[in-house]
Amino acid sequence: MKKSFYSLSILLLSACSSEPADQPVTATAAQQRDLSKNFSDINPDSLYVYSVANTEDKNYKFVGKVLDSSVISIFPYYIRNDERWNREFFGCYKFAIDTSHIALITRVPGEYVSSSLQLFIYDIQRDSVTVQIDLADLWGDAGDFAEHSSCIFYSPDKELKILSYYWSSYDRSVEQETEGDTLIEYWDDFLLRGLSKNPGDTLSKDSAGIVKNYSAMLKNMPHY
Repeated sequence: MKKSFYSLSILLLSACSSEPADQPVTATAAQQRDLSKNFSDINPDSLYVYSVANTEDKNYKFVGKVLDSSVISIFPYYIRNDERWNREFFGCYKFAIDTSHIALITRVPGEYVSSSLQLFIYDIQRDSVTVQIDLADLWGDAGDFAEHSSCIFYSPDKELKILSYYWSSYDRSVEQETEGDTLIEYWDDFLLRGLSKNPGDTLSKDSAGIVKNYSAMLKNMPHY
């Protein structure tokens, strides 16, 4: 079974965190200019992040702006040097986590095109990205299909959080592993992560609890 593409255990390994700087710092003029030019300001509350098949559709909210090497250089090494057919990176949106950290929603190379949306947290003092969080992607091949979407929101206690929904399916008839097998299998996975404190930390993987508490939010996500 090919569900491993969207295995939560693998996805969780891509989220890492670091301690915030001891003292608030201010971005240099050059850093502010680069980020302002390539990433638009956005209110992160109730921000739905999703991928589409046609990432160049002018109506797609996450088309973004092509990033040059000076901006890409702040991304983690394994991201900027990943060997993909399509190596274009696009800056979409930014918002402040605190006085020292800026969240950058970026469209990066996926399996075939730049379909993957990542949230990179830029540490101003270190002048580099210190946290990467998967937000959305869309992928399909030979009977396998997977879609991942997220919503960034403020909880009642004013903490930023990320709710992610992973939907995947496998059509057994495509590769005809067993003659006459027309079964289509489906999977749902849910994940709640923190963003204000220790960004990327898992708050809950309890599917039943997440569905109960966030059903209205999930209804706005693809395939739910």
